[in-house]
Amino acid sequence: MFFLSLSLSTISKNVLGQTTYTCKVKVGDEFIFTLTILTAAFGETTKRVGDKFKILITDITEETDYFKIEYDIWNDISKGESFSSTADYHGWEDIYKDPTNPEAGWSGNSFVLTPVSDYLTAFAETDPYYSSSGNKLTHSIDSREWIHTFDSNGVVSKIVFKKNGAVASVWMRVGGLSIPGYNLPILIGLTAIAGVSIIYIVKKKMLK
Repeated sequence: MFFLSLSLSTISKNVLGQTTYTCKVKVGDEFIFTLTILTAAFGETTKRVGDKFKILITDITEETDYFKIEYDIWNDISKGESFSSTADYHGWEDIYKDPTNPEAGWSGNSFVLTPVSDYLTAFAETDPYYSSSGNKLTHSIDSREWIHTFDSNGVVSKIVFKKNGAVASVWMRVGGLSIPGYNLPILIGLTAIAGVSIIYIVKKKMLK
């Protein structure tokens, strides 16, 4: 169970025609989001372009019906500020393995299971206020729309808020990308070896 809580990256498969959805994020994954667009359509706000917030995954547990993803979150700070060493609060999301489960409600989730497109399509079919297209999920209420775009690992990468059809704000994820199937220390080591090899080859050619 401890091993599963550290990394729940598995291969999705079909069993009796039903897709098995999997969790690909890992403990220690960190994501920073920046406000890139803010227009008059948003209304009065203290937010400014360049504001950012951060999420750090602290634990993942697999329950019978869902994955519980726990994380620390740092509230919005301005472009020139640095995040403190202590998070502002702790949160979690219960991501249901069956997106058609009545309990699998949506509250602006930062994570979904994979394969993402299939998961979002199945979820959207259960609620008239949602629609999906590929890795995008749109939530519409009256004249407002929230459009979440997810990467192939099920992590939100872009959040667009619209009012009356006009873009009001856009949050983009910067850095902190997960690389499924790779271990960071190993990746750094391989990069270093490759760098040394390139230097050796260049010097060898220069000596000829």
